[in-house]
Amino acid sequence: MSSNGGASEPEENDVRRGRSAPDQSLPMLSEKYTPNSSSGYEEPDDVGSWYGRIILGGLIFLTLPIQAALYPIAGVAGLVAGAAAYLAFSRLGMDRDAVLGSSWSACFSVLVPAMRVEIWLENRTPTYRMLRHWLRLAVLGGWMYYFGVYDHLDPPREAALVAILFAVLMHFFLRAQLAMGLWHVLQSSYWVRKP
Repeated sequence: MSSNGGASEPEENDVRRGRSAPDQSLPMLSEKYTPNSSSGYEEPDDVGSWYGRIILGGLIFLTLPIQAALYPIAGVAGLVAGAAAYLAFSRLGMDRDAVLGSSWSACFSVLVPAMRVEIWLENRTPTYRMLRHWLRLAVLGGWMYYFGVYDHLDPPREAALVAILFAVLMHFFLRAQLAMGLWHVLQSSYWVRKP
């Protein structure tokens, strides 16, 4: 033992070489931090919710036509805003890409708040939820039929069969508890749905 109060020789050498000796008064990082104790650090809860907001905002922006189909009231409001922006910017003489980008952004900026109104209506009127579900299936099946006939040039009977199968799969996906739970959590973090 040395005369400096119990510090050992290797610790003194570490301090001389520019390394600090381990301080036993600092909290251990593996322990949880609470404001009343100095036992460690805990990451704030808000960090994860901001990541969720960024992810959902980007997801809604990238899948805007699908979101407009899945939320018909919000979709109509977003479509009207996007069409108004498209007409206004087209008349100003902007190039086509700038017009489409501006109308996409206008649709997004109206669709997200309108989703909140639609979710409020969904929570107040159980019949609306059922009607919206069947409308979603019809729109998604119709989109698959159109895609099959006009893009893939499939025969109408084959395209209809694919559209029906797609609508049935979407019915089970839209009703799956895991998918609904994840979507509700993301919507709550984006302030579209109340927790």
